[in-house]
Amino acid sequence: MALSQPGWMRWLSGRLVSLTLWIGLLAGCGGSDSPAFSSVSSDGGGSGDSGGGTAVFPHVNDVVFSLVSDGAGGVYLGGRFSLVGEVPRQALAHVLANGTVDPSWNPLPDGPVTALLLHDQTLYVGGNFFGLNGEERWRLAAVDRTTGILMPWNPKLGSANLVNALWLSNGGVYVGGVFEWVNAVVIPGTGLRGEGRRNLAAVDATTGVATPWNPNVFDGEVMALAVADSIVYAGGSFDQVGLVGQDTIRLNLAAFDAGSGVSTPWNPSVRGINGDIVQALLVADNLIYIGGRFTEVGGQARDNLAAVDRVAGLATGFTMPTNDTVFALFDDGRRLYVGGLFTTIAGQPRGRLAAIDKTTGVLTSWNPNANGLVRSIVVSGGKVFVGGEFTTIGGQPRTMFAVIDPETGQLVGD
Repeated sequence: MALSQPGWMRWLSGRLVSLTLWIGLLAGCGGSDSPAFSSVSSDGGGSGDSGGGTAVFPHVNDVVFSLVSDGAGGVYLGGRFSLVGEVPRQALAHVLANGTVDPSWNPLPDGPVTALLLHDQTLYVGGNFFGLNGEERWRLAAVDRTTGILMPWNPKLGSANLVNALWLSNGGVYVGGVFEWVNAVVIPGTGLRGEGRRNLAAVDATTGVATPWNPNVFDGEVMALAVADSIVYAGGSFDQVGLVGQDTIRLNLAAFDAGSGVSTPWNPSVRGINGDIVQALLVADNLIYIGGRFTEVGGQARDNLAAVDRVAGLATGFTMPTNDTVFALFDDGRRLYVGGLFTTIAGQPRGRLAAIDKTTGVLTSWNPNANGLVRSIVVSGGKVFVGGEFTTIGGQPRTMFAVIDPETGQLVGD
């Protein structure tokens, strides 16, 4: 199982979780489902450095919000950058397994990219942009994974600030973020109109047309998504879901029937005392792992990281408290990787990155020690890729993007 990572805090709102977040946005399986921010198939193993030496990966000159494996040992990056290494790249880039920037792949969004989803030949892109490759695209677009050519897919979100999370299941792309309309159009004399969808929607993966599915997440923000067994899990900062007259209290985490859009009885109820949020979701081992900023799940004390039973909605005995927000989760089958703002986990020092052994449930000694926020984690080709707002890993210069050995925690190429 792989992570749907993202969610985000709106960078346009300027709502900060700490002084280190003076820029950017809050970051964020099974069967045929495909998560955002992770590969949709097993890695192709990568080829390492095609030149026969050790790959050296580029620095990035501004925030990396999202990563997704290319399935061949490299990754696609989304963010607010303009340079990857010495190569001009505007908010989107493809870094190959050998550490080079793909020279022929260069889509051009006109604003930040905050969510990525790869499926077959298509890379779905979400963010806070209004155009891509010179054509109008409101916060959502799709490009060819090989050529970067813009595809006709155009759901066009209106009254929107951004897209935080994407997930594909059964031919539909689920979209979470901050918006009010899908397939929006401007009608002269009337204003903006379209299919009313508040902060969570599903659109056809081929046509981009909104489906009837409409959970209607009130007055908040959807920051993370995961889909499993015909249930759509959504996390964020909200307290109410459902259509008017049928609304239900759900605190920052909810589950919806993938067919009807109606909320299920599953209700972990995530609470906190400092602007509680669910920032990351991951489905694995019949559990829902959640990360964010909170102090309580289902009445049980849990600090920023928890596991919830998929059936009962109760917090399990998994206890790995962190001292600050968790933004990213990734399961590579052996380990649960955790990223965020924390400097301790389970009482042990870890610099914004940690790994938990899934067999023993014990925190490993893996400690790359990033000096700033980690927003996204992807394991691809036997390497751990991380993106965020850091400038060093293990005391070595690495700006916004790094590649780490999964065993030693050392930078790849050093």
